[in-house]
Amino acid sequence: MDRNDIYIVSRHSNLNEKTANNFLNGHVYNDASSWKKFLHIFFIVLGIGFTATGIIFFFAYNWDSLHKFAKMGILQVLIIAATIVALRIRSHILVKKSILTGAAILVGALFAVHGQIYQTGANAYDFFLAWTFSIVIWAAVANFAPLWLLLVGLANTTIYLYFAQIARDAWPIAFICLLVLNAAALILFVFISSRKSLIDFPNWFRNLLALSTSYHAIAGLIFTMYTKDDAGTEFVILLLLTVILCGVSIWYGNKIRSIFFFAMAAFTVMSFVSASLLKVSVNEAVILFISLVNMIGIPLLNRFFYDVNKQWNAEIPQAQTIEVPVTDTPENGSEE
Repeated sequence: MDRNDIYIVSRHSNLNEKTANNFLNGHVYNDASSWKKFLHIFFIVLGIGFTATGIIFFFAYNWDSLHKFAKMGILQVLIIAATIVALRIRSHILVKKSILTGAAILVGALFAVHGQIYQTGANAYDFFLAWTFSIVIWAAVANFAPLWLLLVGLANTTIYLYFAQIARDAWPIAFICLLVLNAAALILFVFISSRKSLIDFPNWFRNLLALSTSYHAIAGLIFTMYTKDDAGTEFVILLLLTVILCGVSIWYGNKIRSIFFFAMAAFTVMSFVSASLLKVSVNEAVILFISLVNMIGIPLLNRFFYDVNKQWNAEIPQAQTIEVPVTDTPENGSEE
């Protein structure tokens, strides 16, 4: 239940202002305990992040003065120690998962140090591919959104560097792979979150995956459109995947009542239309027309989103009820 639900109930019931404010303070507004929890999480993440960064800078500054066995040994001891500490902590789940995420970052530092010492000559994508596979089990066991985000980011970087170093002339295929990867990750985590017995991933994680999927769809279409004279198979596949993405985004946004997915689909369509018009002709008239379309279309979309959100808020879920405290008041004419 959110703020709008309480306001609607207060307007259409005998819920007085004092009781409504009590509900707002107890279920909507952040109190001292909520801020304490936020600061607790913030400083844990900040501390682990600074620790991992400090270790990396330590090796960068003292690289010439450290023996190669010391370089490898320090990182291995830190990874083992962090893993043991994460396994031993039982009461503080957040601290446990945060330490494991820090250890996953140190795994990448270990691979980087190994490559610098022995000059393996491997490509950059090999480094990120090994890093990705090395922390898959940790991400599956921890079920921690930042760790999953690190894993998805490493997988994206691996694909990007592979096409940048090996398959240099196949960038449209690279965008297809990146689009499919992010869309598959988004579908997987949405499915996991829909099961009550499994972990509930936060909305920011879901939205970041959705933005990454939309970005690769738009970037792939624009890149293929401007680098190929004819609409090849890659462009058709990207266009088909983008249409499916927009349709599913609108359906899912309406299902969970989230304007974010409506806006993402609208942004994708407007970006593609604008890029297509610029592809046809680049002159003052076309640029002026695109500007006018965006200037008029964006306010209209904002109005549409506002109306849809207002309609959603007006529909009170039947399953959600507010227990209004009833005060005993003497009836008119009753004996004292």
